[in-house]
Amino acid sequence: MKIGILCGSFDLLHQGHLNLIRRAKRRCDILLVGVNSDEYIKQNKGHKPVLPQKTRCNLVKELRDVTAAYIIENGMSFVQTMIRVGVKIDEYYRGDDARGCESQIAENKFLVANNIKPVYFKYTKNISSTKIRTKIQTGV
Repeated sequence: MKIGILCGSFDLLHQGHLNLIRRAKRRCDILLVGVNSDEYIKQNKGHKPVLPQKTRCNLVKELRDVTAAYIIENGMSFVQTMIRVGVKIDEYYRGDDARGCESQIAENKFLVANNIKPVYFKYTKNISSTKIRTKIQTGV
């Protein structure tokens, strides 16, 4: 049985999120999804999410391709927690917009050292929670 992990904010759930989750599930039997906490988003993205963490997590949990969803502080601590409790993770999924970031390089070393394959999926163009938020705020 193949286990995969995907992490994200999933604020203003949209087609790009659904594409990412669907692609991830095609590669594994069990898909565990980490939903970034409100505090994590504030600290790392510089804004408050539109939807609170519990709502975002509940929405993600309801998607048919998601086996389980958890509120997390960051992806690597989620992976480390899963490893500590004995979950054998096979793959860690990301959008390819993260590829090559300094933090991703260090994280990939950790993943590979723990026999977890980093897998990147093509980013869905022209849609993001940031673009939706901007459109709502500006009306454009």
